[in-house]
Amino acid sequence: MAHVAYWCAAMAVLLVAVQFWLYGIHYNRVFADNVVSAVTLTNGQTYFGRLEKFGPHTAVLFNAYYLQVGETDVTAAEQADGSNLQLKKLSDDFHQPNDYLILNREEILYWQHLSSQSPIIEAMAEYRNQE
Repeated sequence: MAHVAYWCAAMAVLLVAVQFWLYGIHYNRVFADNVVSAVTLTNGQTYFGRLEKFGPHTAVLFNAYYLQVGETDVTAAEQADGSNLQLKKLSDDFHQPNDYLILNREEILYWQHLSSQSPIIEAMAEYRNQE
């Protein structure tokens, strides 16, 4: 009977270890360094950047950009998809904030990873080349 108890305990430890390993694989895929995400908040604003989990109730978006209704004299690199929207880097705002946002995870409506062909990714690359 004691062998059965040890066997059950060993299986439980093994299952917990496998669960942590699988979680780590999933975590690395969701929050990878080379993934650009679009994060939409409950207020309707969408930000773009590299999303990382920070704490139990917060997430951080690094290299943050957002779309703004543009002026008529914007450059092609600032425009996204030929519309009057322009991509704006958060750190270029008038009050000169740092280049990241700390977000309350309850305020995140959803996020999506952008493909490498996304016009947002292309506009971000052009924006960096102009700096």
